[in-house]
This record gives sequence, C-alpha cells and structure tokens, in this order.
Amino acid sequence: MQEILHRRLQHISPLIGGEESMIEDSQVAGISTQERSFQQLATLYQDTISTLSYRVQVQGRVDFLKDEKVANRIRACLLAGIRSAVLWYQLGARRWRLVVYRRRIQHTAANLARRIALTSEGHDVRSSN
Repeated sequence: MQEILHRRLQHISPLIGGEESMIEDSQVAGISTQERSFQQLATLYQDTISTLSYRVQVQGRVDFLKDEKVANRIRACLLAGIRSAVLWYQLGARRWRLVVYRRRIQHTAANLARRIALTSEGHDVRSSN
C-alpha cells in the first residue's frame, strides 16, 4: 500500500498552482487544478486507506457531506493527516514529544499559517522575516 501511495502521489498535480494553469484548466476541463488535485487525492484515499479494516467516521451536516467537493476535501485532509503522522513517526518522533515540544510546535504552526496568509495576499514572505 505504501508503494501504491508513493507512486500515485508523484502523479498528482500540486494543490497550489499558478493562476494561468488554473484559468486554462477551468476553461478546458471545467474544473480548477486545485479541485482536480482534491479529486485525485480523494480517489487515492478511497483506493488505499479506506480499504483498511479501521474506518474513520466523519460527523457533520449530511447535506454538506454529500457534496462531492466537500467529500473530496475531507478525504484529501484525512490522507494528508495519516501521511503526516507516518512521516513524523519515520523521523523518530513519538507521542511524548508532542507534550514536551508543544509550545515549539504551536509557534512553528503559527509562523507557517502567517506565511501562507501573507503569500496568498501577494506579500513577499522573505521580506517579513
């Protein structure tokens, strides 16, 4: 399953692309690069992780969960979370480190969120450091 994930992740277009590619994709296929990426990640999740005996149950408003775009994003997030946990574990991290390094993790996450927000607003991230 890891090999399948590895192989198929290499062929999925990035979630953040240039505006030109999103415009071209929207005109040609009727869907943005980002939405196509969510579709591909959701399909990968369904083909791999969701086949395991342990099932993740998502709670929420049924009318939202039935929306294919929302379901694709949820599956993509679940895949990202599982992948992050596996990579984190492979790097030697353990549960107790979450407690010990909690403030450092929060600080890093806040900095990343700030940098993403600045990037999406069109600011140069390097000048803000």
